[in-house]
Amino acid sequence: MPDPAPANHYGFVEGGTVASLIEFDNGKRILHIGSANLIDKELEGTNPDILLLAIPKWENTPNFFERVIKCTNPKLIIPHHYDNFWGHSLEEPMLIEPYVDLDKFKSEMKKVASDVKCRIVSFFEEVKVS
Repeated sequence: MPDPAPANHYGFVEGGTVASLIEFDNGKRILHIGSANLIDKELEGTNPDILLLAIPKWENTPNFFERVIKCTNPKLIIPHHYDNFWGHSLEEPMLIEPYVDLDKFKSEMKKVASDVKCRIVSFFEEVKVS
C-alpha cells in the first residue's frame, strides 16, 4: 500500500530538483530550476541566456550560488518562487515569503558572480531575451 499523501506542501520530500531547458529556434536558451537544490553534473554546459532560479531555502544547499553559476554560466539570473501566492490575488502587489531575503540574495550573487546580471521581476513583467 502506498504512503499517504502529505497533508500540505511542507510534507513533500526533496528527492531531486526538476529543471527544464528551453531552447528557441533562434538559439536562445532559458533554464528553469524549480527549487534550491541541484545535481551539478546534470546542469553542466547548459549555458542559458536566462536562468530562472528558485531561491527559497537556498541557504540549505552548500555553496548553492557558486555551484549554479559554475555549472550553468548564465547571462541573466531571474530569481523566482519567493512570492507568497497562497490565497493572494495577482492584482495585488506581490507578497514576499517572510523567510526570503532578496537583499541577501543580491548580495550573495555579487560575491560569487559580479559579472552576471540579476533581475527581480514583478508579476507579468516582460523580459526580453536578447
